[in-house]
Amino acid sequence: MPVEAAASSRFHREVTIPSDTVCVVDCGHTENHPDITDSVLRVADLVILHLTPSTADVQRVVDPPVGVPIADMVARSAPLRADGTAPPAWALLNRTVPNAKSTQEARDWLAAEEWKVFTTTIRGVEDFKQSVGMPITGASRTEFGALITELETRGLIK
Repeated sequence: MPVEAAASSRFHREVTIPSDTVCVVDCGHTENHPDITDSVLRVADLVILHLTPSTADVQRVVDPPVGVPIADMVARSAPLRADGTAPPAWALLNRTVPNAKSTQEARDWLAAEEWKVFTTTIRGVEDFKQSVGMPITGASRTEFGALITELETRGLIK
């Protein structure tokens, strides 16, 4: 998939993505960069909020000490979009530890805040974490393959 340069507050004007292409845009610390997020959300087909199953990450999402709750940003994007509706938004728990209590607790907390949460979780994959600027191979044989299947099954991607 293509990798775009850093997102900016002009993303919706500067980046053209072909209709048959999946493009991933990473808006790190979204709650602190609403101008960038607002621009990306104007053209996004799907929001995948990825976070660790930690109190700090979940709190950043639902009640950040500084910034805007991410659900609020998604909701307020609707009038800025061509179809007038916000993109679907899902939470993905990553850097999980198998059978850890924290994963279910985070899932429950997000669900209580009305986030849809993928059943697929992503464990910490050191090779991928250290791959900035390098190609990633074999991802489909990990939980990322299961995530693609879940996205297809739910009709979120084709």
